[in-house]
Amino acid sequence: MLVCYRLVSWNIQPVGSICDLFRLGSSWVVEMEEGKNMLKKKIELNYRRAVIAAEGSRFKRCKFCKHKQLIEIKGCGGNMIGHGHRCAIIGLENSNRYVVQDDHVCDRWEKGSW
Repeated sequence: MLVCYRLVSWNIQPVGSICDLFRLGSSWVVEMEEGKNMLKKKIELNYRRAVIAAEGSRFKRCKFCKHKQLIEIKGCGGNMIGHGHRCAIIGLENSNRYVVQDDHVCDRWEKGSW
């Protein structure tokens, strides 16, 4: 289930759907509920928000992982619409479901070059 918000004067307000966001023409944020609509691979790897106390280091998160890659994102017509981060272990597909967040971590995290 996707939860959509729009950013209005630094306040985040809930919105009914992504279509409403495009119609409103505002900056927007889309969040996915934990565990719902999550890729099977992310569930298997225990992909979660990184908590410093639990992980033991503020550097143990996707932002500093060697598997994180920047790829080209293509639209429905095949034309490039931007760039996004994906994980080589989770998958490098074009779908939003494969996005990795900087402040998350999984059980296969490995120190990258930073």
